[in-house]
Amino acid sequence: MKVSRAILSDLPNICILANNAYRGEEAKKGWTFESDFIEGDKRTDENDLFLLFSNDKAVFLITKNDKEVITGSVYLEVKNENLYMGMLSVEPTLQGNGIGKLLVSSAIQYGQSLGLEKIQIQVVHLRQELILWYEKLGFITSDKIMPFEVPLAFGKPKVPLHFIEMNRTL
Repeated sequence: MKVSRAILSDLPNICILANNAYRGEEAKKGWTFESDFIEGDKRTDENDLFLLFSNDKAVFLITKNDKEVITGSVYLEVKNENLYMGMLSVEPTLQGNGIGKLLVSSAIQYGQSLGLEKIQIQVVHLRQELILWYEKLGFITSDKIMPFEVPLAFGKPKVPLHFIEMNRTL
């Protein structure tokens, strides 16, 4: 499977993919999701993605299957001397097949090509299976905790939530 940079016309499909991977009943077909502790079916919308896509310090990387359907995506943004990685999304029925690892590996290579120091992610603290997965990929949990602040349009927590920061040296 090949990784490439997303183009503007990919945003509607990235939106569907991200929402399916994170929230709602579709997400439960995969091995990791937020539906059990965040209400709603939307993780993002096309306007939100367009704002991210329009940032000249950011890119979306995507994978496509042999029918040119997007199967995975990740958002990357240069912040200071680091690369922020967010919204890693894999089609729920394809999770566990290496697409996520491929996207993370590609993100690491991208950050290295820019001469950045480390890659940073934020993970909801209750997603223990995801935290363990990132640890296997070389990420280390920092002591930094951030509040869970997302627009209500993108889900209401069912329980108190916060983000933890994880880092990996590039």
